[in-house]
Amino acid sequence: QLVSASATEMRVRIDQDPYTEVDGRSHMMWFHFKVSNLPLEPLDVVIENAGECSYVEGWANYRAVYSTDRLNWERLGATSYDEASGELRMTIDRNNDLAGASFVWLGD
Repeated sequence: QLVSASATEMRVRIDQDPYTEVDGRSHMMWFHFKVSNLPLEPLDVVIENAGECSYVEGWANYRAVYSTDRLNWERLGATSYDEASGELRMTIDRNNDLAGASFVWLGD
């Protein structure tokens, strides 16, 4: 869910998945979004509540996955997790041909 957006930063939060009967609780982990009309400057997408997700340990050394054609997927090197703030930050640069790219959570 979108929290705020400016020309250089978009702040979002991950919503809880529905309750699962397998382990009797709701989970939070996955995300999916698409960027378009990127500004000239790099855009930081910050997931504010990454530290509250179901598998926080999964953010260590994590690299977001993206595709510009939804057939071929690559890891985004400019991904970082700040353990102190619990925020996951992805820097998307239009100079890397990422305009129109789809981003998803995919575990290693």
